[in-house]
Amino acid sequence: MTGSSTAPAASIVIPTFNEATRIDVQLRALAEQVDCAPFEVIVADNGSTDDLSGVLASYADTLQLRLIDASSRRGPAHARNAGARMASTDLLLFCDADDRVSPEWVGALQRALAHAAMVTGAVLYVERDTLQRQPAPGAPRPPIAPRLFFGKVPFAQTSNLGIRRALFEDLAGFDSALICAEDADLTIRAQVLGESLVWETSASIWYGRREGIRATAKQFFRYGFYSVAAYRKHRADSILDRSAWEMARPYAALVFRAYELCTSQRIAWIGRLAHRCGHVAGSVRFGVFCP
Repeated sequence: MTGSSTAPAASIVIPTFNEATRIDVQLRALAEQVDCAPFEVIVADNGSTDDLSGVLASYADTLQLRLIDASSRRGPAHARNAGARMASTDLLLFCDADDRVSPEWVGALQRALAHAAMVTGAVLYVERDTLQRQPAPGAPRPPIAPRLFFGKVPFAQTSNLGIRRALFEDLAGFDSALICAEDADLTIRAQVLGESLVWETSASIWYGRREGIRATAKQFFRYGFYSVAAYRKHRADSILDRSAWEMARPYAALVFRAYELCTSQRIAWIGRLAHRCGHVAGSVRFGVFCP
């Protein structure tokens, strides 16, 4: 894929806030896409103070790239909505500035959206320093289905989402009031309307893990905390009904697998613990029982 005046068939939206030192990896991956129709890249700047424009200028000859100002409200949901409004195509693809899409990502989502309204693929967690190069195929082992929100409803992470513009507009885009979990909220609202979330095996991305126990715990606590705000919006929807055992099972699993604290899996275990602590704190903050 190279920069040209060819009309794009899809629009890739990347929200960013002070990611000039990391976005180069993602843009390089997009410039190296294979087996896909032309596409445009819209970088929605949420108020960066770094040299973002300088980094983007180096891709003027290889990508159909636009930088837009999305700083009127802080938050990635607002930036994604601003980018989507500026898109010139009917296919919206969302990824993040600090990840790396696979070489087949764009083409796989384009083909899937020919038959579906909403598509996602695998998010593969790797060490952040490996994003500088394409991780080896098969490492790590890819999931075979989307993640489940509160163990019940499949959802697409905003680091790997394809959606038809018509559906996105019917949903009024992402809820800008949500700090996190706006991706789960969007895909739940689509499913309530009767749309399905399609899984596309070939559309994978690599997600760089946070470095260290403190950063991991902070990240997962934040996810857990703000997912309660999204849960509160949808608690009346029967698709989120959970039994007492379904609510207790994650905590039981933490106790049962506490031995992982003495293994190479300790950071993952701490992340799951922090996520559950976030649920408890979010339940208090948002006034809803959501363990």
